[in-house]
Amino acid sequence: QELVAEFCDDIARDQTVILIGNSVGGTVALCAAASRWGREMRRVGGVVLLNCGAGMNSKFLTSARLIPLGFRLFFSLFFAVFDLLVSIRPLAELGFKSLATRETVTQALQGVYVNKDAVDDELVDSVLEPAADPAALDVFLKVFTGDPGKSPDELFPAVACPVKMIWGDDDPVTPLDGAAAYFGRYFCGLAEDPQQPDITMDIIHAGHVPQDDSPDAVHDKMLPWLATLPPAAPAKVEAP
Repeated sequence: QELVAEFCDDIARDQTVILIGNSVGGTVALCAAASRWGREMRRVGGVVLLNCGAGMNSKFLTSARLIPLGFRLFFSLFFAVFDLLVSIRPLAELGFKSLATRETVTQALQGVYVNKDAVDDELVDSVLEPAADPAALDVFLKVFTGDPGKSPDELFPAVACPVKMIWGDDDPVTPLDGAAAYFGRYFCGLAEDPQQPDITMDIIHAGHVPQDDSPDAVHDKMLPWLATLPPAAPAKVEAP
């Protein structure tokens, strides 16, 4: 959230901004909007969540209040073992190399896209290229073994701006219904709550990455909502 704040201050220091994020990016957008920078300094005028994630990594399964206690205990044990295994450098390198292949990346992307044609060479290469960086393994381990941060149910109460959620209906990562839709049901509940009219949701036919999977459908829902927001207003600037 600090990087988001710094970036926005650089490009639009004296105006409110609209934050748009997909998956973990949505969680980051919520963090920024819920922070003192976003709320008290009135820097964030709206947030668009595209299939928002439930945490900064999968470890939210060990701590999020919406996850049943039994599952939290199980995943606490699972990630304790996972962290131990990846702390063994040769084993971590072997696992990372097995994941950072064209075949594995292609299969993973096709699993979260409805439009399989969108999973082309350019998209696959955009994932594989950073994976070839010498520091990629360290970044990978830091992300997957780090703190998952606050979950959306902890962040939403501190968000003071309008929020539009646009959701792909065929999302295996953050589904809106089904046995594992703990956060999906939470998001739907927010949008259905008459006491929170500034939180709305549109569902489109797409997977976990709707802005790339079905960009026209996302634009059809997002652009009219953006047009309803007040013009960018002067942000509160603290005296040095």
